Amino acid sequence: MGLGTLLPPSDEVDAGPEDSNPRPELLVSTLQELGTVYVKFGQVLATRRDLLPPEYCDALATLTDSTPTTPVDEIKQVIRDEFDEDPGTLFPTFGDKPLGSASVGQVHPVVLADERAAVVKVRKPGVVQLVEDDLALLGDLVHTLERHSRQIKEFGFVEVYDVFAKSLRAEVDLTTEARACDAMADKFADDPTVHIPWIEQSLTTSQVVTQERVSGLRLDDADALVAAGLGPAAVAHTYLDALMRMVFEFGTFHADPHAGNVVVAPDGTLTFIDWGMVGLLGSREQDRLMRLVAAFASGNDTLLLSALLNLAPPRARIDKERLRTDVSAIAASLRSERVDQIPMGDMAEDLLATSLDRLETMSNRLVTGMVVSAGMIASTLLVLARRSRRRPPPDR
Repeated sequence: MGLGTLLPPSDEVDAGPEDSNPRPELLVSTLQELGTVYVKFGQVLATRRDLLPPEYCDALATLTDSTPTTPVDEIKQVIRDEFDEDPGTLFPTFGDKPLGSASVGQVHPVVLADERAAVVKVRKPGVVQLVEDDLALLGDLVHTLERHSRQIKEFGFVEVYDVFAKSLRAEVDLTTEARACDAMADKFADDPTVHIPWIEQSLTTSQVVTQERVSGLRLDDADALVAAGLGPAAVAHTYLDALMRMVFEFGTFHADPHAGNVVVAPDGTLTFIDWGMVGLLGSREQDRLMRLVAAFASGNDTLLLSALLNLAPPRARIDKERLRTDVSAIAASLRSERVDQIPMGDMAEDLLATSLDRLETMSNRLVTGMVVSAGMIASTLLVLARRSRRRPPPDR
């Protein structure tokens, strides 16, 4: 189902080794050659297993936003033009070797005049025009495909593109990240376990953002956490609690909270970095997610199915009895597992595959993907609620 029916099957390709299909890798290499916008769009599609077969999603997930570095003189010129002052005056210490180089910006270590350690992210020259040109071409392509394919129209490919384009335009404006950091710092002010980098507003514009330099361990480096005297389970608890607050309390969440964007301090404090993309949930979406959590916790799978369908309304007839049976089986499996033993990726694929098998089409809104996320949230919250009644001391 989905766009998989529009892609050539493996047996139509002279792949060489048995069961090998070079088409997904060819798609990845093509997107990489096309550049920034296409790579980012491929990253979005990697999460849409309702649109593409698993082998294509797996291949697209390998796409990275890393790009060749821009000469430091060009980076400093952007700073000079923005503030009408020499970078050496603004930043007494400026590391010429970048810490990272992505499609939109490049990050350099700096020390401010007051001796605070910081990083400065600078938007690369010409990025805005490049993004607009590529978005226009990609938009034309998507709209053309929709006109010629009923399936693409049903799955809302154009709406996926529209959300993507809006998000990318916000990302190239670096004040988006600055505002998000300030807002989330205020929201987490009462939580000593979560830290958000401070922003130096006097050295921040749409092309330059200056913020706290953060160092520590990666969230997913269990061996390093143990060596530092930190319990991975305790760190995971803190991470999960932070995400739950973002989703259910704040209605604003980090749109890409992977392990590379979460830094663990020696005392176990988590710092979320790279706030260039944020997600927003209205009260209606929060309410629907909470209803799903309540339905899961109650063990009433009829309510659970109703909550799932309310979150992602179908556009066509469905076989509710078959869908209820499959959802019940998945829910039972989730309820029987410890949270740290749930195979999240496999379970997410099972739930999504089940939904797509029983629904002729799912909602084309971005919340389609949230069906899976909500199921994971619900199961995790239930396990945590059970544990909280008899939680042992943190394993630190």
